[in-house]
Amino acid sequence: MCRHGGGSVVRALKANIEATQTRQARLRAYFGAQVLNGHDFVCRHSAACASSCRAGVTFYPVQLHHVGSHYDLLWDGRPFRVVMVGQEAGHGDVVDLDQRRALILDRVDHAFTARNAHIAGTTTLLRLLFGRDPGTDRDGEVLDLHGEPVHLFEAFALVNFLLCSAVDGTVDRTGRREGGKGRSSPTMRRNCAAHFRAAIDILEPTVLVAQGFDVRRWIGRAYGWPRWTREPVERVVVGGRRTLLLSFAHPSASGRYGWWGRSPRSPYLIETVVPAIRSALADR
Repeated sequence: MCRHGGGSVVRALKANIEATQTRQARLRAYFGAQVLNGHDFVCRHSAACASSCRAGVTFYPVQLHHVGSHYDLLWDGRPFRVVMVGQEAGHGDVVDLDQRRALILDRVDHAFTARNAHIAGTTTLLRLLFGRDPGTDRDGEVLDLHGEPVHLFEAFALVNFLLCSAVDGTVDRTGRREGGKGRSSPTMRRNCAAHFRAAIDILEPTVLVAQGFDVRRWIGRAYGWPRWTREPVERVVVGGRRTLLLSFAHPSASGRYGWWGRSPRSPYLIETVVPAIRSALADR
């Protein structure tokens, strides 16, 4: 094992690119049959979900997931597959799997301070999960896999619980409604739960991170778990597999969470997120 800045430990990592490619192919097959076939929105629930939105809310159709090319990892010989779960994309155009990956990887070239709170917070969560300290330095975002540099964004999957979005946002000068607060209906959450479980069955994460407390509750309902007690670290069984589940306020949450994704020195990050992840990893 080797050490990274700040005394954090980076253990031996190996990637199985072929396994990841197989998962990506399975996701394409599932979504192609059940949700998005080329540019055609084929989900059987589409009309019911769109009509379930209340007046004044804009319904945006499907945006699929990001799966990095080095998602399947072994950490000291043990499977290490990280899935972060957001609420929904919250804005316009239909996005397939390849487009979503391109959108996420486009952020690689952005400085930490130029990323929005969600992506910056996701960066920090990944740094912590891979044994790094919070920070804005570029070196802390790069893994050494088989002697080659690989950005953290290629080593995880970003999955939204909702494939479609219902948004109470603002209207731009052309009359198009921009992204705003999510206003999904119970119908949308119920219908998308099956697509979420299907994706998770294919990805088989060893670590699930719920980005937002509502997301944690939705995941719990999707799997029929008991009521959540707001513990940040849980050990659950997902599809017959033991999985580490971490739940935090969304990185862009305001109020007492202070948009914690924007700053590596945020009190919520330092006092809650960092110790929770380090304790969880110590017990792997």
